[in-house]
Amino acid sequence: MLFWQTDIVAQISATTDPATERTDTEAKLNATLDPNGAGELTYHFEYSINSDLSAVSNTASLTTSATGPVETIVTGLTAGTEYYYRVYAEETADDLNNAQGDVLSFYTLASPPSGAATNLGVVEQTVNSLEISWDAVAGADGYLVIYKEGNTSIDISGISNGTSPDDLIPGAGIVIIDNSTALTATISDLSSETEYAINVIPYSFVEEGTPVESTYNYFTDSPELLTSTTLAPASTNTLTYTSAASTINSVTNDADGEYAVVFSFSMNDVAGDGSPTKLLAFNIEAAATDYFLVNGINWTDVIENARIRNSTPSPDRVLTGTLSSSFIEFTVEDNNNNNSNQFGFIPEGESIALQLEIRIKESITGFDIDNNNF
Repeated sequence: MLFWQTDIVAQISATTDPATERTDTEAKLNATLDPNGAGELTYHFEYSINSDLSAVSNTASLTTSATGPVETIVTGLTAGTEYYYRVYAEETADDLNNAQGDVLSFYTLASPPSGAATNLGVVEQTVNSLEISWDAVAGADGYLVIYKEGNTSIDISGISNGTSPDDLIPGAGIVIIDNSTALTATISDLSSETEYAINVIPYSFVEEGTPVESTYNYFTDSPELLTSTTLAPASTNTLTYTSAASTINSVTNDADGEYAVVFSFSMNDVAGDGSPTKLLAFNIEAAATDYFLVNGINWTDVIENARIRNSTPSPDRVLTGTLSSSFIEFTVEDNNNNNSNQFGFIPEGESIALQLEIRIKESITGFDIDNNNF
């Protein structure tokens, strides 16, 4: 009779995980190991600039008995370079029980700029913009201009190395402009008489032979803070516009719920003062010959709603008015005239196209308004 014994060996497993904490000269290599019932494991990482791991370097061997993540920091790497790596592990007491992870790769960051941007200053202030400048930084391939309302430091924790400027996620109220290599920048569409805090962050990257976004290296240590306040708008002026009479052709033919255009007009900012025009209010009032005024009929008896449409921005901006007996008042709020995307803002030297629109009441009794001037 024959007897034999088979020893069942618990096969260990090793998984290579993505590298983290990359700089221009080092990175943290990560992996997950599972002894799967075996004893202590001895592991190391293999890394190389060659995808087949030829001319490989090995990290120092370490041991673990637990299932879970392991890590090793490698140093002395070359900036802007792709490295290939994997984890290798074996049972300390039985090197035949071994495993290795898949080969992954990462890029080191570009060599960083030499320091922070300095000598930030204001070149020009207007009602809605600030032009700033700064000194060149050695080793910088571009600059981020970061700003927010107020005069306190800016939270730049959202600026992550290895991320392109377009993919950065700033904090609430913070705006990031990628200014490329220029040493001046104009920050536009600002609110008047408002103080802003500004940082300039230099960055570097390696373009040739790499995925550029993987190599972005931002210098965020102790950025210089610039604060500046936009100018106050010019004095408020009142403009009077007299339109030709508009005729209500037929109430019965007016589509339900639709607005009719009463008249169209444009408003222009006369260039030369360096400031945009900010509209504050419109008042539409009946002329002395107005049919309704002459016959003692209130506009509120005829008109359901009135609005002014600004068709220059995209999409159109609409302002709703308040009706009285022979008067329509339109008020432009302070938060609706600060930039070219808002209703009441006319950029320096430009114009906007406006039109007054009314919606007639669906039921009018007691008088006939057909073919009478409004």
